[in-house]
Amino acid sequence: TCGYGHTKGVTARTVCDKAKAEVWLRADLEPIEVFLSAIPEICKTQGRFDACADFCFNVGIGNFKSSTLFKLIRRNAATADIQREFLKWVYAGGVPLSGLLKRRKWEASRFAEF
Repeated sequence: TCGYGHTKGVTARTVCDKAKAEVWLRADLEPIEVFLSAIPEICKTQGRFDACADFCFNVGIGNFKSSTLFKLIRRNAATADIQREFLKWVYAGGVPLSGLLKRRKWEASRFAEF
């Protein structure tokens, strides 16, 4: 990745400055914002939107759409159940990563905020 997690067209030789990283971030977030803005259960609060946007940025919209997490949100499941589902997404290559756990805890917490 380069910048804030940009992957499209990135190679081992890709470099960027802060301005380029900001441009890439805005472009990467646009389809996520459009997708999430159309889902009433996510737009209920800024916290829900932020948590889901961060999650989608990290795992991709496709993975989010097919996840149990998304299904629970759409069904208006209990917030605690949704928060627990965030915490299942902490593995990379079958190994739990502390960085992903920290991120998922933030998302789960943010989801419950207004």
